[in-house]
Amino acid sequence: IPGYETGTELALASSNERCVDCHMGTPTKQVIAPHISKEGEPPLVRDVRSHLFAGARNSDILSTTLNLLVDATPGKATVRIQNLTPHRVPTGFSGRSGVLEVVFFNGSKVIQTQRAEFRAIHLNQEGQETLSYTATRLKSDTRLKPYEIKTLTFVSPKEATKVEAHLSYFLLSPSLHETLGIEDPVFTRPYPIAKAAAFFK
Repeated sequence: IPGYETGTELALASSNERCVDCHMGTPTKQVIAPHISKEGEPPLVRDVRSHLFAGARNSDILSTTLNLLVDATPGKATVRIQNLTPHRVPTGFSGRSGVLEVVFFNGSKVIQTQRAEFRAIHLNQEGQETLSYTATRLKSDTRLKPYEIKTLTFVSPKEATKVEAHLSYFLLSPSLHETLGIEDPVFTRPYPIAKAAAFFK
């Protein structure tokens, strides 16, 4: 089963954006190799970008990936997530996931937490969860499509006075940490994307 389909996703979204536009920053005009030029000709000036390919571990690029809003009305909290990119979120490596935690408060006390996860789930020939490399079928895919807006509704406890929504990114879905024996915090920790809050009236 294909694991890296970002290029296909960009094509299907009919986007003119390229990976470098977001992940390698705004180009600047610079002289390339000023000591190497043809005799009598000035050094070549061209567009140059940062070669630090921005990702969750080395930049704040996640803050420009998704937009998050939460609304509190009697008995429920409504969360709106908008994908601002021309590819799925998460994209690329098949183990990645986005996790939404909706936390209900009574005053300053947490009284309940509900979760939703956005990811592709792959199964091997024995029906066990695996990565795409050894998968024989895709069980489900709840990732956000290019530019998609997802609206989710959560039933709130009667005594809730406030709700917070926390959206995080995982390089490896929490459900796979134990399965694959992964303990390195680089792959097990959440990388914050966005946070929003609302009060019940």
